[in-house]
Amino acid sequence: MEKNKNSPPTWSDTDWEAAMTVKVIINGKAYFYESREIIHSYEDIRHIAESVGCKTEIIPLQKLDGFTNDAHIVAIYL
Repeated sequence: MEKNKNSPPTWSDTDWEAAMTVKVIINGKAYFYESREIIHSYEDIRHIAESVGCKTEIIPLQKLDGFTNDAHIVAIYL
């Protein structure tokens, strides 16, 4: 399976879901399919981000105003 860096994941605004196009090469022929990943944990987010060459970081709540103690903020960046 080859990472498709031209098609980053699309993160859902309403569900814990990310969708991305995945390129698979079999016997020299490229096939593309849409992968949908349900996010269950920070490790899921990190895995999806790393699969397209990005990094993740959990942002401490002390650095952000307006979030409660039960909020979890993750930054995804190149």
